[in-house]
Amino acid sequence: MVVLTEAEADFLARYAPSVPLQCHPMGVDCDFFSPGAESSGADNNDPKSVVFVGSFRHSPNATGALWLLEQVWPLVVERYPSAQLYLVGNNPTPAMLKRHGKNNVTVTGWVDDVRPYLERASAVVAPVFEGAGMRTKVLEAWATAKAVVGTPLAFEGLSAKDGEFSFIAADPDTFVQRILELLHDENLAREMGRRARDLAISSFSWEAFAAFYADVYEQVLRSTEYGRSERQSSGIQVTNLPAAEKVERQ
Repeated sequence: MVVLTEAEADFLARYAPSVPLQCHPMGVDCDFFSPGAESSGADNNDPKSVVFVGSFRHSPNATGALWLLEQVWPLVVERYPSAQLYLVGNNPTPAMLKRHGKNNVTVTGWVDDVRPYLERASAVVAPVFEGAGMRTKVLEAWATAKAVVGTPLAFEGLSAKDGEFSFIAADPDTFVQRILELLHDENLAREMGRRARDLAISSFSWEAFAAFYADVYEQVLRSTEYGRSERQSSGIQVTNLPAAEKVERQ
């Protein structure tokens, strides 16, 4: 069985300790999400923008956006007045829409393509405080060669190290500081984004997935052949059970 995160593997292992588990995260299309992606729909001549992408129908994204707007962004703009924040995604909440056009905030609503907004960003942010599993928004930003500032939960299953591919910030003050570092230092943002892109290709691309699953299938085939030969040599008989739809239900 293949699961996405170590937390899921640990959970399942408690209930099915004899089931072999492989841990492998979700992936990203590194050809589709790449530096220099399709630029229609956004102004790429905006080097000081901060971007948060997500469906705001999903409550963790809406909660994160409100936290960003209330506790982080006012301090960023106070210290860096030209900074621009783009909240990109469908179903923005009324609280988000109230802030559209104020304090350098743009709430886009639904867009056909998020890549132009990722491409324009000096920093991509991922304030996540609830939910489980992996965040594709982080992988998409990495594939686009963008540095990410996120809360610890945003990197669940990704084994991110603070300062290597992204900045991990658990509190508003640190979040503000890390965003400002990337806005002030374009070389830092560019170099961190380059490392993130390399990681996305080596570990999360479709090619990396193909190599991983080829190995998993080979292990399964070897195990199956071994099991079959063991049953045959031991004289064990295997009875095929009836299909589920043929079982009479009481």
